[in-house]
Amino acid sequence: MARYRKSKYRRYSDGTIGLRGEAKYDVANLALDDANEVEIEHRKVYHAFNSPEEFAAGCERVGVNFHASSWKSSESSETALSYVRNGDDNRVKQAEEICDQFNSEIDLGQSMPQWEVDVCGAYPNVANYLAGVPETMWRKQNVQTDRAPIVIWVCVTSSGGCEAKKMEARGIAIQALAMALGVTRQVKIRIFSGLDGKKRNHVVSIDLPTPAVLSQAAYMLSSQGFSRGLTYEYLYKATGAGGGWPDDIVTFGSMEDRVRSWRKLLPIAREDMVFPHVYMGDPDYENPIEYCRAVFDKATLLARE
Repeated sequence: MARYRKSKYRRYSDGTIGLRGEAKYDVANLALDDANEVEIEHRKVYHAFNSPEEFAAGCERVGVNFHASSWKSSESSETALSYVRNGDDNRVKQAEEICDQFNSEIDLGQSMPQWEVDVCGAYPNVANYLAGVPETMWRKQNVQTDRAPIVIWVCVTSSGGCEAKKMEARGIAIQALAMALGVTRQVKIRIFSGLDGKKRNHVVSIDLPTPAVLSQAAYMLSSQGFSRGLTYEYLYKATGAGGGWPDDIVTFGSMEDRVRSWRKLLPIAREDMVFPHVYMGDPDYENPIEYCRAVFDKATLLARE
């Protein structure tokens, strides 16, 4: 049975929220999972932002500040926040160079539910019945289409031993796939990062606009100044997270096990694509283009079942 305890957040009369016992800060654009309770079932503290700009403002509110280092793509907090707001065109050029590979090598079709006439089904087709046509029923079937919308969840949390350059290559490959899919359908990208802390899971997610601003998306998917700098530091300061893996996440398992653990923790739909966290030595981390192909194939098979 779930046990509820007092949240560390306090809602003030002017609508702002602050940490109990500390100075309040304006979180008008910050969406907490629940301002007055901590979700006990999944032991989760979840902050969700509707845009990169809202996340940048949230970082500034809680005082995110760090110096440049190679582990963070040689970016300071000031540089990273500027790129979140304005994007990085150089990373788009890198993604465009491999985008054509996905268009030529991957079956970009995906199934989606559609009503069709059949000899059996859920509802009668009166017009066909009166006309004497054998197919007198409506039946919902998954029909192959290249226009089914896709949501892509991308975790930017990685092992501390992962090289920044390889993590950047992973993000660029994911961006290239999103660009290829976006030619024929709507693509929604949701970037998230998770850490541990006091036996709870601390997660922040940022929705990219649809359609995404390519320079923003390419930067946020690949830069370690964004992931290891902004998202980690935000979670440290805003939620009290630690520096380890979330408690309820499978760390060392297969891609399927990792994805399954995130699906239990976050509101990820069955048909959504998921790129889980990366651990040092992971073969998917070594081969990001193959990684993108594997995740796409898995999502397509689930949608067709």
